[in-house]
Amino acid sequence: MPVLYGTPIPEGGGTIDRAKRIFEFLCVAREFHALASDESGPWTPWLRKLLAQACTECHAKGAGVIGLCLTGNFALSMACDPQVLAPVLGEPSLPLWPADGLHVAPEELMEIKRRINDEGLQVRAYRYATDTICKAVRFAKLETELGNGFQGTTIPASQKVHSVFTEDLCDESGRPRHDKIQEVIAFLKEKL
Repeated sequence: MPVLYGTPIPEGGGTIDRAKRIFEFLCVAREFHALASDESGPWTPWLRKLLAQACTECHAKGAGVIGLCLTGNFALSMACDPQVLAPVLGEPSLPLWPADGLHVAPEELMEIKRRINDEGLQVRAYRYATDTICKAVRFAKLETELGNGFQGTTIPASQKVHSVFTEDLCDESGRPRHDKIQEVIAFLKEKL
């Protein structure tokens, strides 16, 4: 799995200090084009090359791509690539504003729409109802732009939460996101 910023957690566990992660993000904010709503991130071409190499080495017809928070929209941009068969956006957070921005270039968005119409591509996305970073208007914009090729899921929450599939994950039956994790796994299995 590519690490785009920060330091991976060593095998065996450990934690990453929240302040350190925020500082690391600020250091690379320019690379993320955090305020740009009509461009994709600069790492998207590199990720596409990495995907092509991985699919070649593994003799795979394609792959799933899961973007989380700051990289959530990268999964949308990656969906231009015909090898991306299962794009999943977890709480896509860029651009920071406008709140309904998609952080994808217009030509990429056109190609994603073409793939939806011609190939039956499906884009999945997940957010919490109380998320103040990935707001409902972003999902509404994705639905407007992608139509029936977009399946956005808003998970009910009683407190302010953001990370659907990562931080403090407790994957147990009965937890609000447990069945969502199973949905993503089933989606990947179906498409791959």
